[in-house]
Amino acid sequence: MRPPRNYFVRSFQRETGMLSRVADGLYWMSRYLERAEHSARLVDVELQLWLDQSPDAGAGRWRFLLDALSAGAEKGPVDPTSLVDKLVFSREHPSSIVSCIAAARENLRQGREQCSSEMWEQLNRLYLEIIGKKPEDGWILNSHRFFWMVEEGAHLFQGITDSTMSHGEGWQYIQLGRYVERADTLAAFIGAHFKRLAQPPDQAVEAAAYLEWIGLLRGCGAFEAYCKVYTAEIRGDSSVARGGIFSVEPGFSALPALFGGPHQRGAAHHRRSDRTPRELADSRSRTAAGAAQL
Repeated sequence: MRPPRNYFVRSFQRETGMLSRVADGLYWMSRYLERAEHSARLVDVELQLWLDQSPDAGAGRWRFLLDALSAGAEKGPVDPTSLVDKLVFSREHPSSIVSCIAAARENLRQGREQCSSEMWEQLNRLYLEIIGKKPEDGWILNSHRFFWMVEEGAHLFQGITDSTMSHGEGWQYIQLGRYVERADTLAAFIGAHFKRLAQPPDQAVEAAAYLEWIGLLRGCGAFEAYCKVYTAEIRGDSSVARGGIFSVEPGFSALPALFGGPHQRGAAHHRRSDRTPRELADSRSRTAAGAAQL
């Protein structure tokens, strides 16, 4: 007796869901790596601004850094060297750069079967380079190279992930973790910035506060992209890759691909790939309106 038509095709079209343990590992790996990259950029920017200011002008910068990174409050006077060592090298501090990269590597190790060999090699290389660094005397004056290495390593990992990993469920969890963490860290950073503003944000920027606005753009990784559009004028732009609105939309886009059925996942993929530039602009406008209501 012959089997029914398309019997073998239907047999191999079963839905194979990802283990929750693996999905959780990929999601948190992406969040930890994004957090390490954000912390490296922000600490580097604040150090550069601190070195350009007088001791009195830069006195409150370290408490702002703790607030911007949601790293908890320090009692008494804040020593810059000890604080930077804590935010960078401390294995006891869960949000330090070294702790985040170590946690990202461990989470990726548990889901090795879902990632490419190039992804594992890049993250493992970054981990080995970072773990070998020690806070030596005077390193803070030459710390830019270290922070640049962390940022470059995270960017390389993201590019390798997009180029070598299948864009299935695992990739969607990585995207979701990246943009959730980016939106969260940007919200904390921008909130801390507006807390220390001396004048309302709708007024013209004074010369004394101009440096802080430059620090905000550099801390978000958006300074050069912003200047290409607005030069020295300060206004919002939802097309900046590290803007809050831009970070929310890719996270929302990953949800139907992860939690819908197989037909919904395919439909979501085609809707994203077939949208015209006008449709993309309208989508971002709706996302911006929803974010403004929040």
